[in-house]
Amino acid sequence: MEAKAISKKAGAPAPKPKIKRKYSEVQLGDYLIGSQVWIRDNKKEELYTLATVKKIEGTTLTVEIDGGVTKDVQQDECLNANVGVTPETCNDLSKLPHANEAAALQIIRDRYLKDQIYTYAGRLLIAMNPFKLIPGLYDSSCITRYQNSDTSRGFPIDLPPHTYSIAQLAMDYLRINKENQSCIVSGESGAGKTETARQLMQYFATDKQGKGGSKIQDIILGANPVLEAIGNAKTLRNNNSSRFGRFVKLDVSPTGGIRGGIINNYMLELSRIEFQSKGERNYHIFYQLIKGLNNNDKNNCLFKNIHEYEFLNKSDCYEVDTVDDLKEFNEVQQQLDQLFTKEEKLAYFQILSAVLLCGNIDFVNVQAMGTDKAAKLRNETEFEQVATLLGVNKSSMLE
Repeated sequence: MEAKAISKKAGAPAPKPKIKRKYSEVQLGDYLIGSQVWIRDNKKEELYTLATVKKIEGTTLTVEIDGGVTKDVQQDECLNANVGVTPETCNDLSKLPHANEAAALQIIRDRYLKDQIYTYAGRLLIAMNPFKLIPGLYDSSCITRYQNSDTSRGFPIDLPPHTYSIAQLAMDYLRINKENQSCIVSGESGAGKTETARQLMQYFATDKQGKGGSKIQDIILGANPVLEAIGNAKTLRNNNSSRFGRFVKLDVSPTGGIRGGIINNYMLELSRIEFQSKGERNYHIFYQLIKGLNNNDKNNCLFKNIHEYEFLNKSDCYEVDTVDDLKEFNEVQQQLDQLFTKEEKLAYFQILSAVLLCGNIDFVNVQAMGTDKAAKLRNETEFEQVATLLGVNKSSMLE
């Protein structure tokens, strides 16, 4: 009682009643008979299916679905369907007459099937990964069109949704408001985040004359293949899955072109180095090095056959259909040549070789210092090789 009195005296607000959101709820009426509504259909991959209302009794609707099958559903199980809305007439989900989950999925799906992979949702851009190259979608002429577009009312009204519309809007706000702009790319694995971030950077790097920029710009853009080599891997869902987070800060000229930048990486999936599930791979760089290095560099880095590494041979996956390790390693080499000397690059490769060899170091239990749980090297060969590659004394490592 005392606690209640204190609470009341202190003027504590009463808890607000929970408001049940009407999620584009179907309103009952004779006008609904003959109209279409969305209902859940767990037997289909699309989750929802269109049904025609045949009869209404109280809050129960008798509907007919494909094949003439009828079923009874409750009012709160139905969602309104849009009439006359097509991928050509609607590219913004916020402008749907009935903006519910089923209607949104229908528009996104229909646009995707027409290779219209981008759809606005108010201030957001939804991108569906097509898993193929769509001709003309990212060429220089496309960049020029968005650079010359009118963004005075927000996204370009005369051009379809695109990653470039986000980039151009950010450029205009940067120039007009003179305030820093942020572009956030999020999504599940395989959604296309890596490619989208690459497109944004390419757009910012192109000035209105369609040209690239300085050497510093080339280095920043060139960091992408290096970062992807050491931070991306094949998973069951994505052949080029980023296993780390990335924050990119760019100094962009008002007319386009990158003048400087900082790339911060975080949350690298370290456990992938020592273990991968069946059908997955370790980080791309390990396979690239073993396949792409010449014999002299392989010998200097003490690389073995790819099947001999404990960190690589457990998942039974060494090749990826859509990944050309040799081609991508050549790109990595070109970028490293801009950043490091030959000696520094070789030292970098030796460190990566040492990481792989650590997986081959094995220990056995021995009795020592009053315990039978002490450890001793089973074979010192790999241990000595790791010490050599890292340039440290073997005895110091043993200690």
